[in-house]
Amino acid sequence: MYMDLRTGDRSVDDAPHVKKAPTLAIGASIGFIVGITSVGSGTLVIVLLLFLYPRLRGSQMVGTDLAQAIPMVGAAAIAHILFGDFQLGLTASILVGSIPGVLIGSTVSSYAPTLFLRGALSAVLLLSGLKLVNVPTLVIGVVLLVCVVGLLAAWITIRISGRTLREIAGESRNAGAAQTLALGAEEAA
Repeated sequence: MYMDLRTGDRSVDDAPHVKKAPTLAIGASIGFIVGITSVGSGTLVIVLLLFLYPRLRGSQMVGTDLAQAIPMVGAAAIAHILFGDFQLGLTASILVGSIPGVLIGSTVSSYAPTLFLRGALSAVLLLSGLKLVNVPTLVIGVVLLVCVVGLLAAWITIRISGRTLREIAGESRNAGAAQTLALGAEEAA
């Protein structure tokens, strides 16, 4: 959640002004990185969207990232298939598990508050970074356990207080609907 320090506004931006040149630069650089490493389609794009569009809701960032990832990763996959860097059996096994996982995850993402999505993304980035610098798997497992226990403890504390993550973050459940209603009321007046 982003707070405009000038006005104290904690709302989210449902229709941000697209910053064409920086957004195109993000796409070009991430496309290049994905073509070489296959890393970045999700993690790097989301982080860069956070910097460029800080008022975008978490679910909007995830949806935008997934929609752009399909053609980008598809193009990278076709290139690697053409060059012979492809294992059909391994790919099919991954798809059998990942498709149901994506359906469940996208359902959770569409209802989850931005604060939850950013916490989950932070944990994933931390664990990925540790693995990339050759931290032993046991240590990564301990860090994962600490992250899960910490997030669970925070969630339980919030639930006991009778508040929700959305209330703490200052985010309304139907931010887009509320803004649409407000705009309609202004036009009627």
